[in-house]
Amino acid sequence: MFPALQNVSLLEARQSANGPVRTSTVRAGELPLRCQLGTLLEPIYVPFAPSNFSGEGSRQGLKLSQLPEAFVNWVRELESRLVEQVCEKSEAFFKAKMSPEQVRAGFKSALVEAEQYPTCLRAKVDLEKLRCWDVERKPREAVWPAKVVAALHFARLYFSGSSWGLVVEVPDVVVVDAREGCPIDF
Repeated sequence: MFPALQNVSLLEARQSANGPVRTSTVRAGELPLRCQLGTLLEPIYVPFAPSNFSGEGSRQGLKLSQLPEAFVNWVRELESRLVEQVCEKSEAFFKAKMSPEQVRAGFKSALVEAEQYPTCLRAKVDLEKLRCWDVERKPREAVWPAKVVAALHFARLYFSGSSWGLVVEVPDVVVVDAREGCPIDF
């Protein structure tokens, strides 16, 4: 259902064009690491509209909820493998030798897990580039909140100071059910 993880690797860290942040591309063998999340019969829920701290720009954060347990476990395994690879080459990624404990302490998971809420996936979406479709594969406007099938791209790791994490991008969604207008179901 989700891509095999045995060939997941990281490319050499490089300086981002956006200032002090360094990045490293995630690969599955020679290909980008991509998957589909959700189906038309079991879509994923996007409870809130995309947003960011500044409220400006087209690149926004998006939370995906009602995740299948198999997907959550797959992401945990992916992140575990990436943490191990970063631990092995910490000097290349952080410009300083760090202990495995220091590397793990700075890691920020793409999964948002809180006891009182369902696990969510933290992702990025570029609203100017997002392609949105209806269930008949026709282009449509994005509407939030919505139940969707999402294309995911596990694009890269970011490194900023001693903190770091996985960047998951959403380039396409199929809107299965949208709560246009009032979000209260009564």
